[in-house]
Amino acid sequence: MKKILYLFTSLAIAFGATLQAQDEAKKKKGPVSLSDRIMKRYDAVGLTDDQMAQIKELGTAAEAKLAAAKEKAALSDEQKQAQREAMEAAKTAGKSGKELRAAASAATTLTEEQQAAKQEMKTINAEFGKSVAALLTEEQKTKAKEARAAKAKPKPTS
Repeated sequence: MKKILYLFTSLAIAFGATLQAQDEAKKKKGPVSLSDRIMKRYDAVGLTDDQMAQIKELGTAAEAKLAAAKEKAALSDEQKQAQREAMEAAKTAGKSGKELRAAASAATTLTEEQQAAKQEMKTINAEFGKSVAALLTEEQKTKAKEARAAKAKPKPTS
């Protein structure tokens, strides 16, 4: 009986240590790079090593530009507080998803510089996406389109 109890205790400790190690590994993961996200998105199309290297290069350049634009677009403490309060009010009103984000956005008045920086971020992302798409073969583009269509959620009919 003691052996069985000892065995179960040992297993429980080992299992607990494994779970704790996995949790710590998840917490240590930093932000995923732009190029890694794109390569994951296009994983099903069979990117070549050359394409992956080019995407990493494009991603590194885009991330540097995005970081600069993001710094310009950063909200002030007052803007963050107004946004938090609007989010709380919208949640209390039962809003979620797009409505929630719209309410928070409406409560935050951006400066012209912040608006320009946000537009610059959109432009950088769009240019990066177009550059990556230009690297793909027609067959890869078709596969990517099919993969997106398969992942897309069907829209509910009213």
